[in-house]
Amino acid sequence: MLESIRNAASSIWFRAFLFILAISFAVMWSIGDMIMLGGRTPSRALISVGSTKVGVGEFQRKLKQELIRFQAEMGQGFSPEMLQQPEIMQMVVQRTLQTLVQGELIRQEADRLGVVVSDEIVREKIQAMPLFQRDGKYSQQALKSMLRNFGLTDDDFVAQVRQEIQQRLLIQPLFGAIESPPFMTAQLYKWQKQNRTLKLIQYKDADMNKFSDPLKLPQKEWDGLQEQWKTYYETHQEDFRVPEVRKISVMVLDASSVDMNPTDDELRPLFEEQKKEDKKLVFAKVKNNLRKQYKLKHGADQLYELSNVIKDKLAGGATFAEVAKDHKLKILTSTFNVTETPDELRLALGEEEAVSLKQTSLELHTDDLPQEVMGEQGEIFFVRVDDIKESHVLPYDAKEVGKKWAKREQKKLNQDRVSEKMMAFEKNKAAFDAEYKARKGREVSLMRTEARKIKLPSFVVQAAFEKKKGEYFMARDASGSIMLGRVEKVSEPRVDTQEKGYQAIKGGVGQMLQADFLNLLLRNLEYRYKVEINQPMLQQILESGMTV
Repeated sequence: MLESIRNAASSIWFRAFLFILAISFAVMWSIGDMIMLGGRTPSRALISVGSTKVGVGEFQRKLKQELIRFQAEMGQGFSPEMLQQPEIMQMVVQRTLQTLVQGELIRQEADRLGVVVSDEIVREKIQAMPLFQRDGKYSQQALKSMLRNFGLTDDDFVAQVRQEIQQRLLIQPLFGAIESPPFMTAQLYKWQKQNRTLKLIQYKDADMNKFSDPLKLPQKEWDGLQEQWKTYYETHQEDFRVPEVRKISVMVLDASSVDMNPTDDELRPLFEEQKKEDKKLVFAKVKNNLRKQYKLKHGADQLYELSNVIKDKLAGGATFAEVAKDHKLKILTSTFNVTETPDELRLALGEEEAVSLKQTSLELHTDDLPQEVMGEQGEIFFVRVDDIKESHVLPYDAKEVGKKWAKREQKKLNQDRVSEKMMAFEKNKAAFDAEYKARKGREVSLMRTEARKIKLPSFVVQAAFEKKKGEYFMARDASGSIMLGRVEKVSEPRVDTQEKGYQAIKGGVGQMLQADFLNLLLRNLEYRYKVEINQPMLQQILESGMTV
């Protein structure tokens, strides 16, 4: 329960930028009460917080940012089709409303209490951000490039940074005395550190070979299965769906694209720095590599200017090939289905760049202008979609349908078999011991949080920790087979308040309590400043499709 949600964003640059965009103290407090107030706003404002009105345009801009954030959270699991699902769009819209209202509530309260953030403080904060450092110094061009890449103006970004600082100044002092009660921390520590010894027996689906290869059955029996296979095909269309396939081209702007010729004297400091790690380095042999590194460190501004030139040419009708030829740039191509990361891009550019480019390409159509994407090391990519083959269901093929049907039948038979065995073992403990010995079962001893260390699926561990000593459990393992087990021993840990695990739990619970406190604060502010949402206008926006 204390594990943090993993941020699956595609690059370090992207994650850092989203951190700045995200309201620092976002809490999933219910927005339902505010929506119930909707419909009373007299003006055409969508949202009213005290004397402040938020129009449709501002809502649309925030919604786009929230969609970027959602896509980053989903990582490789994201697909454009998800945004066509009403429940997902409703969740994103609610998060957008929450961010807008929460930020405005805290801003107004900070203004009332006189919490002022000067322009100098904001400037120092931005200039200290690692995201905008080049060669150890703040780079204005790096800031402009990133803002342009995410469709923000300077004023937008400055306002968001100011708001973040203001929120911290207002809220953080209130959190100082909030920490986890010792009793709660101790109980959670015991819950996490409890050790269990388990005896496990694995039952493989493949053992139920009655249907392992239905096409080898006698013709008469095979004919009798045809109707079942056709029914299965008609009711399980997604099992036979081919994912969408895209072909994309990527133009690469990196250190080699910069028209810069550093002298040997300029390369020497880089060489001396690397030679500290490898005494055998020879300047002449690594000179070309040093030149690339130098360009990468000092050529950010030139890359930025070059990208602007390329965008103008592409917008003016120049082709990808023409631009690449004019500027001696390389073009990478890749064909992939949307459920996978493009292998060609992964090998050429690295995992994070490949994922980022894939996600960007999913937002484009074949007639769209190429989209600019920032690389983790300062590179700039232009991605274009050359071709799209739509997702479709394969036509009925008895052989393929039969195989999938057989696999499902094996799974069902194995499930029934293991269920019957567990019922028998509960009545006769010796029967389990005999089966455990005959099938060469496995004994493991572990804590609740150690599933990965012994390569045991978390859902198997979860099932085991829900049982008492001597009780049986069953769960499917990672291979699709079934684990049947018995809890042999349960050991409670001694609570050590100085141990790192205890301190981590204490800090985690403290953060949860702080979130509850912030929730309460926000609700009080909601009544003080009177939050209203124009429900008819919001409904009209959703129905018109403007949000997408």
